[in-house]
Amino acid sequence: MTLIAYGINHSTAPIDIREKVCFGNEIMPDAL
Repeated sequence: MTLIAYGINHSTAPIDIREKVCFGNEIMPDAL
């Protein structure tokens, strides 16, 4: 099993990066 974890800081990450890793409400249950 492969596990990948990453994190970004909401105050230092550029908005284009934050938009790419954003999970909407409809995707959240599957993402978890």
